[in-house]
Amino acid sequence: MQGAQTACEKIMELDPYPAPAYREMDLNRLTVLTIYMLIEIDVPPVFENIVAANFRLFPERFAMVGFPQYPDATRVNRALLQLRPKYRNWASGKTRTGWALTSAGLAEANALLESLRPGVRGAPAQGRTASQRAAPAARTIDPEDVTARIRGLPIYVKSSEDWLGATALEVFDLLEAYPHTPKVALRRRLKQMETMVASAGDLNVLEFLKSLRARFAVLFRD
Repeated sequence: MQGAQTACEKIMELDPYPAPAYREMDLNRLTVLTIYMLIEIDVPPVFENIVAANFRLFPERFAMVGFPQYPDATRVNRALLQLRPKYRNWASGKTRTGWALTSAGLAEANALLESLRPGVRGAPAQGRTASQRAAPAARTIDPEDVTARIRGLPIYVKSSEDWLGATALEVFDLLEAYPHTPKVALRRRLKQMETMVASAGDLNVLEFLKSLRARFAVLFRD
C-alpha cells in the first residue's frame, strides 16, 4: 500500500500560474493565496512550506536575485511580516508554529483566486485601477547597500574578536539563506557578495568575507 504523500510531494503537484497573470500583483497578496492553497491541500502553512509553495506557484516573483532556480526566503519573510494584524491583518502566526488567515485574508485569497482564473485579468492593487498600477520595482543590488548591511551584522563584529561566538546560523543570515539551501547556491551567493564588496572598494569587508569562507569552509563543501 502506498504511503501518504509528504508535504513536499503535495507542494510539487501544485500547478504554477503563468507569469503574466501575477507579474504585477504584490507579494503580500500572493503569499495570502499560497497560505490558502496549503491549507486546501492539507499541508501545514509553516515558513518552509510557504517559501516552497510561493516559489512553486509564482516562480517569477519569488526567485532569488541572480539565481532564478532557487526561492528567495527573505522576500517571503518580509511579506509574512506585512500580513500580520498590525499591518494588513490578513494573517497571524509565527515562523516556527505556522500561519492562519484572518477573515479578511480569506476574503482576499478568494478574490485573488477569482482574478487568476483563465481569461480574467489580474486584480488591480487596492484603491487603484488597472491603468494606475505601477510596475514591480526593479530588483537591483547596490554594492554600497550590501557592504553597509554586512558591517551592521553581529558576525562582522565577532570576526574582529577572533570569531568568538560566531555561528553557522549567522552565516546563513549573512547570505540570506537557510540550512537547507543547496551548497552550490551558498558558494555562488558568497562569491557574488565578494564581487559586489570589491566593486564598492571596501577592503575590510572583503577580507572579512574571505576569512568567513575559510572559517566556515564546511558549510560550502559538498
